[in-house]
Amino acid sequence: FVPLGYLSFFAPVFLVFAGPDLAINLLSASNPLHQIYYQYSAAITPFIFISGVFGVKFIKSKIPIPNAAFSLMIILFSLLSAYDWGPLPYSKHPSVRTYKRTLPEKLVIYEYISMLSSEEKIAATNNIGAQLSQRQHIYVIPRGLDIADKAIFLTSRSMNSGEKAALERIKTDPNYIPVFKSGGFLVFKRIKP
Repeated sequence: FVPLGYLSFFAPVFLVFAGPDLAINLLSASNPLHQIYYQYSAAITPFIFISGVFGVKFIKSKIPIPNAAFSLMIILFSLLSAYDWGPLPYSKHPSVRTYKRTLPEKLVIYEYISMLSSEEKIAATNNIGAQLSQRQHIYVIPRGLDIADKAIFLTSRSMNSGEKAALERIKTDPNYIPVFKSGGFLVFKRIKP
């Protein structure tokens, strides 16, 4: 609410639509739901801006304030909040690792994925799923291992317990054989009975 100078509170009826997602994000113990680096605030943001627009309309109906004053206020609040809480360079707590960090095996991963048949059913860890999202049959590990033609893992510290357990299980599963490995990028192929 800060980037718009709390104008949204002057038209709270539009915030009702953001209420469920806002409650989930505020009550969750999961850190990504509290940060702007992730997509979890995407369903809330439009309603904050819509209510902000109607908040300006409400204030202008009560007090004749020029549009330039609102524009200046929003610019100032936006800059202050970007500095205080934003992840961009020159903010209080910049998070530029997303822009600087690249996977050493990035080109190998893209090349391997481009060679996959579009008919293959793929189970993949969440951190590689975005590169496979256009497929008709894609499953997020640990789901889909029983029907996937290939299981693709990108090992990292961010792997969840289900992904780690699935990796350990698939290494000893007689129905899967390892077919490709490059650093933390592992591919297993299911053997058809």
